[in-house]
Amino acid sequence: MAGLKIKEFIERAGIRNQDELAEILGVSDQTVSNWVKGKSFPIHQMEERLIRMGMTIEELFGTDVWEIVKGMAKAELSDEMFEKKSDFFLNRLFAKIDKTEIK
Repeated sequence: MAGLKIKEFIERAGIRNQDELAEILGVSDQTVSNWVKGKSFPIHQMEERLIRMGMTIEELFGTDVWEIVKGMAKAELSDEMFEKKSDFFLNRLFAKIDKTEIK
């Protein structure tokens, strides 16, 4: 699995570099570097903070994962209900990711 698309997010968010993002999030430079390299991924609380900062789901999880989640959600809900319930589906996804061991 590819790492987070931190470079795209940093550029879009007006953050100078990975070190500044690490400082904003209160994590080490190495932690952000590991996210970029796909060696580790943010814990649920960091995922939420990144999303609140404006990181897109595609940047955080990759396009393939987001398409799967949308497909699952739309199979259960109309488009309008999906928008209203998106937090529910994101929390469900985060819970599954938190339980998954990264190798």
